[in-house]
Amino acid sequence: MPNDHTHIPRRGAVAQPAVMSLVREITEADLERLALALPTAPPPLQKARAIHHKQAQLLAEGYSVNEVAAIVGSTAQRISLLKNDQTFAELISYYQDQRAEIEFETHRRIQNTLVDVLELAAGEIQERLSDDTARSAVALPELRKLAEFAADRTVAPPRATQQGSALPPTKIELNFGYKPQAEPKTITIEPEQNESPV
Repeated sequence: MPNDHTHIPRRGAVAQPAVMSLVREITEADLERLALALPTAPPPLQKARAIHHKQAQLLAEGYSVNEVAAIVGSTAQRISLLKNDQTFAELISYYQDQRAEIEFETHRRIQNTLVDVLELAAGEIQERLSDDTARSAVALPELRKLAEFAADRTVAPPRATQQGSALPPTKIELNFGYKPQAEPKTITIEPEQNESPV
């Protein structure tokens, strides 16, 4: 850029000549320093728009800043700055509370379903054991295992290994044969997978 003298008029003042001269060309290092320069803090968020709600919701769900930026089409730098904004932080907290409540309700619903399954299964076993013919078809060792299985989970203290861990039976099979020639009906009860075998 050649040296140039330009008159820049100012309102209410007599125009004075402004002298501009070339010091040096901008280099690639200058651009890198500009990219690394700390951004100025944005103004406080006055009103949360739809994009802010989406960003806060994704962050509350555990997405990273870079992932949120890619999903909503903004920059990771902008989202990082927003996270320091009090209004935006409260928005994230709101969605985190909502997510925790949803997870709690889901857990409670699944737990209630499993309790229903347990009651139905226990009722079916009790009904079959109440039938003299069906009960007489069950071998004594199987009845003993069933009694131990029920006692360990109700009134009797569980058996323990030397390390003190409970040892429920690994598997119980009840064979109900109503007729000598009939194919026996089997109920299999297995412990949860996190329990150790006998």
